[in-house]
Parts: sequence; structure tokens; C-alpha cells
Amino acid sequence: MRERKHRFDPYKDKIAEMLDQGMTLGQISDFLSDLDFNTSESELSIYIRSRGLRTKVTRGYHADKVPHCSGCENYIEIGTKYIRDRHTNVRVCKACLEVIPTNAKTSPVFCPKRLEERG
Repeated sequence: MRERKHRFDPYKDKIAEMLDQGMTLGQISDFLSDLDFNTSESELSIYIRSRGLRTKVTRGYHADKVPHCSGCENYIEIGTKYIRDRHTNVRVCKACLEVIPTNAKTSPVFCPKRLEERG
């Protein structure tokens, strides 16, 4: 299936570059507004998703610098639970006494190491 043309297409490479640099949707939207190209963050977000572009920043933290739980001295597994027809490990962070969500690919937002490294 062919992609439909979008008014952001002429700026696709620039948008991808700004995402790689860690710019937020607001900053990209402001940049486009400076070019007399008015848009909203939600319209920009929809375009980015539809073109398979990805931001490198999650909650103000650059994705390639996010610590991972595995290998951390505060990471423990305390058992398993049954979720959607399979057994899943229950993971806990001893430092903050929180259960690590099963869908977390990197350390969760409450991770104390994130705060240390961002500090």
C-alpha cells in the first residue's frame, strides 16, 4: 500500500534529524512555525507515527542513555505471575521498593539511577 502524501513530507528528513538530536515535539513544532508552517504538536505526533519515525527522548531522557535494570545491584526477581496465557517474572527495584512494570524495556521512570545520571 502506498503512503499518501502529507504536507510535512518536504520536511521529513529535517524532522527525523531533529528527533535524533533529542528535540521535543514542541521544539519541532516551533521550528516549523518559524518557517511559516503552522502546525500543532498533535498533528506532528500523528505524522511522526504514520511515517515510522521515532523520538530518542522519553520524559526528557535521551533513550540511548537510559539505564537498564538487568545487571543493576537493586534488581531482583521475586517470583512469577500468570499474565495473558504465560508466566512472567515479577521484578522489583530494592532501592525504591517498587514493582518494575512487565512492559518496561529499560529502567522505569522511578529508577533512582535515572535521577543520578541526569542530576
